[in-house]
Amino acid sequence: MAINTSIASILNSKQIKKTKKASAKPVHNVKKELLKSIDELDINLDDWQIEFLKTKGDKILCCGRRIGKSEISSIDAVDFALKNPKSRILMVAPSEKQAYELFSKTLTHLQTHYLKYIKVGKERPTKHKITLRNNTEILCLPTGADGTTLRGLTIHRAYIDEASRMPPNIIFSVIQPMLATTLGHIVILSTPFGAVGEFYDIVINKDGAYNSFTRFHYNSEDVFRKRKISKSWSVEQRDWALRMIDRAKSQLSNQLFQQEWMGEFADALYRYFPEIDINKACILNKSEFKAIPQDAELYLGCDFARMGEDSSSYTLLWKKPNNITYQIDNITTQKTLTTDNEAKVLELNRKYPQIKKIAIDAGSGAMGVAIYDHLLQEPEVRHKLEAVNNAKRVFDREGSRHARLLKEDLYENLRAMMQRGEIKLLYQDDIIQSLRSIQYEYVLEKGKPPRLLIYSSEIGAHGDIVESLIRSAWYAKGKYLSIWIRSIRV
Repeated sequence: MAINTSIASILNSKQIKKTKKASAKPVHNVKKELLKSIDELDINLDDWQIEFLKTKGDKILCCGRRIGKSEISSIDAVDFALKNPKSRILMVAPSEKQAYELFSKTLTHLQTHYLKYIKVGKERPTKHKITLRNNTEILCLPTGADGTTLRGLTIHRAYIDEASRMPPNIIFSVIQPMLATTLGHIVILSTPFGAVGEFYDIVINKDGAYNSFTRFHYNSEDVFRKRKISKSWSVEQRDWALRMIDRAKSQLSNQLFQQEWMGEFADALYRYFPEIDINKACILNKSEFKAIPQDAELYLGCDFARMGEDSSSYTLLWKKPNNITYQIDNITTQKTLTTDNEAKVLELNRKYPQIKKIAIDAGSGAMGVAIYDHLLQEPEVRHKLEAVNNAKRVFDREGSRHARLLKEDLYENLRAMMQRGEIKLLYQDDIIQSLRSIQYEYVLEKGKPPRLLIYSSEIGAHGDIVESLIRSAWYAKGKYLSIWIRSIRV
């Protein structure tokens, strides 16, 4: 996976490269009073953030989106790192991309306010490690599917971001033992993700088993309203954020709004793909598919994104004669133009001429509509294209609807294939996290039957991977009819 662009810019910073070498002596002149140092650094903090920094020991932050949890945790980590020589800090999250988010903010804070304390030369920062002149290390790692790659480390402090999305039994079976001999503590951060899992248990202090944690619980609306107006938080920013909250109230179901913005656990929200099904399906290694036979039956699913946070995703499946479908590749791209997405489809088709169907999200208002229209002009792929509107229907090449296809049909097909062992997926962190990110709920409206709502709770690439996967899986399963008649013999 490509390194986060903000991290790359920091690692290549001329400031870091040109900093003179300092002695290897530990730093002893860091102020002991945290709040005084924050005041001197001219950083505007909310009252809850100041309280969070002052709190020692294990602590957990359950909150809504965009309130500043990563920023305050990065400040907390830097303060601990500078005051505790020869220590090791571990920053983890379910995926590599999520882990880099907190790590990049930590590196930015160090570069901005404590540049001279960062080691340079051979020990300059990398995408996984920062070493300070007091010989404290800050490590950044994803947990992966089961935390195996984390085992064996000894650490003095752990920061666990997106903890509600963490694989089962990671926090206390894998991470906590790393702190056993160092008097270390855990800092846990997340928005909720259903009323299940270790994060939920800690927040509610289930059975009184988590008394060591100090709990912080804040919702986005209150934080936005109470934040003091300053250079970094203008009246315009506050009003915009509050309008976004109001829009979310009308756009999202009540359960989803409560989870994402109010930081509340919603009992009605459930994970769509059970962990047992994910573990059963995600077993493949990409190296197993170096050579694809010329007569292979391949299916490409595409989900496109604009120049924003979302990623475009391409999933390639191989249906073998035994009717078992194998995922042989998944590609994600970010900040791409429409022309880039069109070029990627053509590139994959030339690389894999065995592709039988190319399934594209081409629903009303979807970016895929324009891409689909343009690709129809390409003779090499025109006969392979399938326009799938996962909100409502499947369309034929002339744009006429010919079968009702709801989003739940696409998802249910993939889940059924996983449960029956009819599809095998790559064992990759981003794919596993994508499957874990999908939630569902039943929305009840007065006078109407219950409605099933399926969505990804993740921002970024995760949900997009599943969106491309459900399309390719639909056609690999044979869920289509060849309705285009080229000629009739008379």
